[in-house]
Amino acid sequence: MRNRLLLGLGVVPLAVLLAGTGWVLTRHDLEGVDDADLRVDLAELDASDNGALLLEEAARLLVWPEERAETLMDALNGDIDALGLVRDVVAPNREALAALERALAAPAFQVPVLDTLEQDAPSLVHWEQLAQILSLRALLVAKQDGLVDLFTALELGRRVETAGGGNLLHAMTGIEIRRNALTAFHTWIEMTPLRRGESHDIARRLEPYTTDAEAWARTWTAEYLALKSTLQERASQGEEPESGGLLPRGFVYHPNRTLEGFAERYRRQASNGGRICSRLSPLAEPGADRAWLPQPNAAGEALLAAATPSLERFQHRRCAADTRVAAIQAMAGIRAYWDEHRDLPETLDELVPDYLDVVPADPFDGESLRWNLDHAWVYSVGDDFLDERGRVSLVVDDLSEPTYRFLFCAGPFGERRRATPAALRPLRSSRASS
Repeated sequence: MRNRLLLGLGVVPLAVLLAGTGWVLTRHDLEGVDDADLRVDLAELDASDNGALLLEEAARLLVWPEERAETLMDALNGDIDALGLVRDVVAPNREALAALERALAAPAFQVPVLDTLEQDAPSLVHWEQLAQILSLRALLVAKQDGLVDLFTALELGRRVETAGGGNLLHAMTGIEIRRNALTAFHTWIEMTPLRRGESHDIARRLEPYTTDAEAWARTWTAEYLALKSTLQERASQGEEPESGGLLPRGFVYHPNRTLEGFAERYRRQASNGGRICSRLSPLAEPGADRAWLPQPNAAGEALLAAATPSLERFQHRRCAADTRVAAIQAMAGIRAYWDEHRDLPETLDELVPDYLDVVPADPFDGESLRWNLDHAWVYSVGDDFLDERGRVSLVVDDLSEPTYRFLFCAGPFGERRRATPAALRPLRSSRASS
């Protein structure tokens, strides 16, 4: 009896093992991919109606001072000495800037959907450089003309970021254009006294230059389609893992199963475009990559896990770009408050309703943007979602605590200063003094 019992107990796990093995070896087929909702519909446009094509003309006319590119960025960041050194950069680019304005006047902005991930998207770097030249001109002309140029640069960033057919590369280029334009906007506010009504107007006009959730969804769709084309092309050329004859070929790598996984993850990213960063939908279902039974498409699952962990970082960069918009809105209100009272508000709530309609929200957690009176800076909790009261970081675009300082009313180390003749100087005379 005892031997029979032991034999029976041994048969059960063996049966389970055999059943599991059969399940593994047979569940490797997937005839198609459920991605009908991931497609890009492009409109039929004449060349004269497509701003992206017209922008190519502006890019061809661009005269870019490569040897002074760093100095130009210093000027946009508020370095008076650098601003003087690059004044002559604008004049050779008058025709290019006029062509840029014609491109933005076009009714649509559409780019071809990239066939594969390896395909280059030409001229994007030149579009970014055009926006930098335009933002520089904003700091060199009269107050209202400068404001027009800043919003024109922001509009270029918005058009590139939301372009029909644009993928993640276009979106990130648009965000970079926004970032540079808002950097110049920060400097412009340092230079420019504002009244109550003007701060209201600036804050309201900045509203359209945050993330467009629908365009963000289209971006991830276009990115998925380029990825799909790349994977299918490689599979058709035989560039897929070999099974060594021990397992069915599709068990080791199955293109459709791999694409199904990518489709689900990119679909989730598309849905995240309208969310604040602390409430993002997870990249995959919890435990999806850690099943306890062996899975078919083992190499594909490894590729999926390796290729997608950084996707959330793009969401955080989106929130950081929106944080800059919120910071400039708050800065406009603070600047107008300063010019009227020659002091700083104790809280951002004091700006409502005289200088702002509302306190801008922090795109990382949805709460009100933070204000550190002692250091005269506005800041966000950043991608770690911890309130550390802001900080001056040596990291360019530090995502963990984005902080924006007021130099016209702050000392060299960021501490708050009362109104004095030195404190009213709008820009630093050299970068070392900051």
